[in-house]
Amino acid sequence: EGRAPGADDNASGSVGVMLAAAQLAGHTFERTIRFVLFTGEEYGPSGSQAYVAACSTRGENILGVLNLDCIGWDDNNDGLVFLQTSNPVHVGIYRQDMDVANAFIAVIDEYGIDALHPRQEGNWSLEADTQSFWDEGYPAVLAIEDEKYESNPNWHEPTDTVATLNLAYCTNFIKAAAATAAHMAAPVS
Repeated sequence: EGRAPGADDNASGSVGVMLAAAQLAGHTFERTIRFVLFTGEEYGPSGSQAYVAACSTRGENILGVLNLDCIGWDDNNDGLVFLQTSNPVHVGIYRQDMDVANAFIAVIDEYGIDALHPRQEGNWSLEADTQSFWDEGYPAVLAIEDEKYESNPNWHEPTDTVATLNLAYCTNFIKAAAATAAHMAAPVS
């Protein structure tokens, strides 16, 4: 394999998590927010599986997971964001996933992030860390750029560099993700 810098897959999501953490630091919430990074799910979700197993063993109540994976590519500037939930046939977990997806959609409207256009879909990719959470019965949503109609040709290639990213799109994506976490955690006045 050759060198693949990974600016979009998945430095964009990792930076999004770190920037959301920086923005929310110092604020008080009724619920705990955890900012967690996993790597290399292309080789298997061992990191997320170990994390979720530990959470399950401790009996932790996870209200929802927003998994940012590849949030910097929008070559046609349509602002499309996919919010992948579990499959609707899994009624209980699907409803909780929809709570997370709807929170993301609501903050886009509430804060006027008009450049983003979210689309919720039942899961069409089992290769994300969200699967580890679903397997343990925890709600999770994969928030990802448009990989369905406009897949980034740079993934896993030497061309996956910052120069290929749509930084305005990525910035708006991060704003929406941070606001979603804040709203779900219920800020204390």
